[in-house]
Amino acid sequence: LVVRAIARDGDIEVAMKFIPRVRANSKALVFDAIGRALVRESKPLEALELGKKLEEQEQQIHYQIILNTWLSTNPRNLYESLETLPTDSLKSLAAKQLIMNNRYTPAFDDDEIEHARTLLSDEDKVVLNRVEN
Repeated sequence: LVVRAIARDGDIEVAMKFIPRVRANSKALVFDAIGRALVRESKPLEALELGKKLEEQEQQIHYQIILNTWLSTNPRNLYESLETLPTDSLKSLAAKQLIMNNRYTPAFDDDEIEHARTLLSDEDKVVLNRVEN
């Protein structure tokens, strides 16, 4: 809890120094807090990179949290970064979240949404189709 508070207060470097001391059952929560702080400091790719140190199931949750934070703090930057995300699965997840968010908080025009759709995996296309129809 202390490390999460340190990260929320914006002292990311100090919070990162405590990572080796964090218990396994708290690791994902700490990484998420540090990741959100990194996004607020305009370092979203570093925030995503943290997720590589988590178990696969925790990674997916971490990536969703980071992408949602990025989307809420700087949607234009997320859109412009879609092509440079490190994996196709991250590109697809980011595109899906961006498209879904745009339904409620429009920030992108039809052409931009169609471009984001080109990055969706088949699985995410099915999920999005269910949500939209």
